[in-house]
Amino acid sequence: MTTAPEAHRWEVMGRAIKERRLGQPFTLVELAERAGLSQPFLSQVENGRAQPSMASLYRIASALGTTPQAFFTEEDKRYLE
Repeated sequence: MTTAPEAHRWEVMGRAIKERRLGQPFTLVELAERAGLSQPFLSQVENGRAQPSMASLYRIASALGTTPQAFFTEEDKRYLE
């Protein structure tokens, strides 16, 4: 079970992914195809209802032409170092 702060982190990450996707601009279906993931799963990730594995996160980032670190807040980046 995720805690409230942890759930918030996933929501923030999901919003960052969605913002990056819309900036491309890709539809959810286009990003799913490029990343090799399902559209429903990506929708859940963007809405903070699913937690992608590191492999999925790398696939999403690669499809968007960035790195997974782009989806983390500065606070999270310090924690990961």
